[in-house]
Amino acid sequence: MTIVNISGYYCDGLGLVQVTNPCDEGYYCPEGQTTAAPVAFICPQGFNCPTGSDQPIMCPRGFYQFSTGMGTCDQCPSRFYCDPYELGNTTGIINPVDCPVGHYCPLSTGYKYTNPCPPGTFSNTPGFESSGKYANECIPCDPGYYCPSQGLIKPYAECTAGYYCEVGSPEPAPVGQSYGYLCPVGHYCPQGTPVPVPCSKGTYQPQQGAGNKSEDCIECPPGYYCQGQGNTNPTGLCDPGFFCTAGSMHKRPFDPGFLTYINGTSR
Repeated sequence: MTIVNISGYYCDGLGLVQVTNPCDEGYYCPEGQTTAAPVAFICPQGFNCPTGSDQPIMCPRGFYQFSTGMGTCDQCPSRFYCDPYELGNTTGIINPVDCPVGHYCPLSTGYKYTNPCPPGTFSNTPGFESSGKYANECIPCDPGYYCPSQGLIKPYAECTAGYYCEVGSPEPAPVGQSYGYLCPVGHYCPQGTPVPVPCSKGTYQPQQGAGNKSEDCIECPPGYYCQGQGNTNPTGLCDPGFFCTAGSMHKRPFDPGFLTYINGTSR
């Protein structure tokens, strides 16, 4: 009685009482093979065939194989993902696919949405990997904007008036954070500003969170002067013998180069 050799092995010769050996790495052996490396059964692309394989094994998620006749799969390179089950694929991954926008792909990424860019960052081009200051190549949110959720492909919106957002803000109204603050006294912060704007000469601002120059920067009261920018209170009283109208910038407002009114006469 003739016994057909078992799969994964080959029988080289006549009158054998047992199989010769497992088939070679890079090949697979259905039943009845007479050579260790049957040309008709070389391992195809997208698969691997370890020693003694009876059929090709599709490369798992995070791996690929471009070549035929291989016993192992290669790790999916960074900046790419390798998902053999995407779109019902049954051939294994032969060529890694670019990492999608809004995400980053370290070595051996299998599913394209595994690593979304974290809040405070975004990704507007494919092919980002894991490295750098922010633990990935995702771009820190632009100054003046915020990125509140993961997987963004662009900054979400401008930060709220009364606050300022530096680089990488995940929220529209940060308070005491490395990426932004409540607008400080002496300044105003319009919507989308990356830095506080000092109130102009002749004005002051005693409160935090100002967002509008015309509404929040207060004109210096008569009898006082507000010298320079960014005043939190009037600088002081005008000098005796001098007349300061509202919005005065100097304690002696009739000095050369400045306009004042004394007894109704301009000088």
